[in-house]
Amino acid sequence: MFSQYSTPQFEVEPVEVVSPDGRSNLYPDLSVRSLEVDVSSINGLIGVSLQALEVGVPTFIHAIID
Repeated sequence: MFSQYSTPQFEVEPVEVVSPDGRSNLYPDLSVRSLEVDVSSINGLIGVSLQALEVGVPTFIHAIID
């Protein structure tokens, strides 16, 4: 990874991309967003076997899951 040779190391720097039509976007987009996914899907993607309580499921969701 090239960033290991930079100072400061492993820092994400924003880049402004201007489209031909004049629109401007800042990348990477690091805004916070929420997603609803099944715990089994997360477990499968990262190769673990965790319960809903262990993966940060909000407290109000536990009553629905349990």
